[in-house]
Amino acid sequence: MLKSFHQVSQESTCQKRVTVCELLEPMRGSWQVVARESNRCDPLGGTCHRLGRADVQATYPSSSDCRWTHAERMAIAAIPFGRRPTRAIIYGHDFACPECVQALTAVGVTVIEIGRARTTVGLK
Repeated sequence: MLKSFHQVSQESTCQKRVTVCELLEPMRGSWQVVARESNRCDPLGGTCHRLGRADVQATYPSSSDCRWTHAERMAIAAIPFGRRPTRAIIYGHDFACPECVQALTAVGVTVIEIGRARTTVGLK
């Protein structure tokens, strides 16, 4: 069963920024969400060391002591068998990192959007 936006937002364990990724598949002239997940983190020592950082896409680290799993990767893992999403919408972040873009492309996503209509602010 597909989790609600609010539910996956609440499941995020990131102390810095809740991010949600929705994967959509074209269905009868419209779009159907087939997977929706949020980011997960497990920082060493229990506290995020990135709280004061303001990374942009060009300076975004490829690894972290946060032991993170990005929302995009979580959503990819939640794709039901036989579904073929071609569109991703990311909420709560300004970009997808290069590794996530590559992973999304590998499962067939051709369009990656930054969502503005929903917010994750205040949901945690």
